[in-house]
Amino acid sequence: MNFRYVSDHPQEVWSHIQRLEQENLRLREVIADINVRSAIAITNPLFPSRDVSPNVLDHPVDTLELTTRARKCLDLAGARTIRDLVRLTDEYLLKEVRNFGTTTSREVRRKLLCLGLHLGMSEEQITAWVPPQ
Repeated sequence: MNFRYVSDHPQEVWSHIQRLEQENLRLREVIADINVRSAIAITNPLFPSRDVSPNVLDHPVDTLELTTRARKCLDLAGARTIRDLVRLTDEYLLKEVRNFGTTTSREVRRKLLCLGLHLGMSEEQITAWVPPQ
């Protein structure tokens, strides 16, 4: 492995380490999203024993089996059903809902992807949505 000489100054070294950690985190998020998209075609962990119900949009958000933090954040955002949730945008949740960060966003997006849904869906998209088989 090749190492590049950064600096003798501790502040510059620390700054370089922080940039590398941020890049590492960004790459991990990209890889996680790719893995989620790949897993959708393989399995549906929410409803493993049966097909997804067409009225899943009217189910409570609790059926997604989210972490406590995610459930509380979505409660603050006013998302009671999955239909309410998919109407919200990721940008709104990240900016306006306290404690809703990138990790919580990733968790929610993964659960929705398993159902063939995503955040920020329009009414037309919601109406045209067909449950995955």
